[in-house]
Amino acid sequence: MCNNYTFIIILILLYILTRKQKKTFYHNAKHIKSMSVQLLKNQNFTWQKVESNEYKKMSGTEISSGCYTSLPINQHKSSWCGCCYMVSTLQMIQDRIHVKLGKQNNTRMIPWIIFDLQSMLDHYQAYKGPYSRGWNACKGGIPLNLLNAIETKKCPLIISKKEEWVGHPREIRNIEHTNIKISVTNSKRIVPTSHIEERILNYGPVVLSISGQLLKNIDENGFVDGTKVMTANHAVSVVGWFYKNDKKYWIARNSWGEKEVPVSFPDNMSCVTTTGNNCNVKTEKWVGDPQNPGFVYIPSDYILLNDDENSPWFEADVSVEP
Repeated sequence: MCNNYTFIIILILLYILTRKQKKTFYHNAKHIKSMSVQLLKNQNFTWQKVESNEYKKMSGTEISSGCYTSLPINQHKSSWCGCCYMVSTLQMIQDRIHVKLGKQNNTRMIPWIIFDLQSMLDHYQAYKGPYSRGWNACKGGIPLNLLNAIETKKCPLIISKKEEWVGHPREIRNIEHTNIKISVTNSKRIVPTSHIEERILNYGPVVLSISGQLLKNIDENGFVDGTKVMTANHAVSVVGWFYKNDKKYWIARNSWGEKEVPVSFPDNMSCVTTTGNNCNVKTEKWVGDPQNPGFVYIPSDYILLNDDENSPWFEADVSVEP
């Protein structure tokens, strides 16, 4: 009888001990999981340089190593032309095609798709010009409107065979067709803005509407001073993010080249038409980050970047057809 009681007591003690170990295990597991989430929140990422192993750890998806971003270009390389909305949109689509291809192939990625900017300028002018008195495609635009025109096939994506840039939209009679097997769908503003990091990581760069003047307020390393709120009148593409002193910055690819930028808009916007561009504006030095020319770093807490009511972030889904 005594042996039976002893046996029962031992079983009870083992049960209590097991329950305690389970609680300790679950507590530790929860703590480890929270630590992992914290580490992921502070990870840096850019499509400029992707390592396949690191990308898989962050996203759970296989991808080829390499560079996925097109080089910055200068929208004012001949004369002033307000086509930043077009440059940022085309480069986002180019990069997202590279991302799609990188997830399908094992070859190291080198960005090779370049769409013809002059062709897009001409076609967008043909599409929108007749309904926009006094406007032409060098006088600014909204990225989402251009994305919708591309999505509905009003403006074709033409792979650039040779560089042709006249610095103004031309009047064309014949509308071409996209000469690459891709489709652009679901053009939209990104809401909520808290999803930007996820969208960039999983799908590629996005377009951001922001103040051009703000991007001139940078230090010698390309860090933007975001203390003053300025109305958006410019567009860039954002290719990643990184942390410095526990503060997150968006990596923005601008469209001012790597040397200089116009001081201001032309006094008279009629200097650019569909027949020529006579816009002579003063320029000032602008490089961005000297170690990463053409790129700047925008603080993620800049107030206008987190406006869900009027999100300044744009994207579209890109599919590569077989």
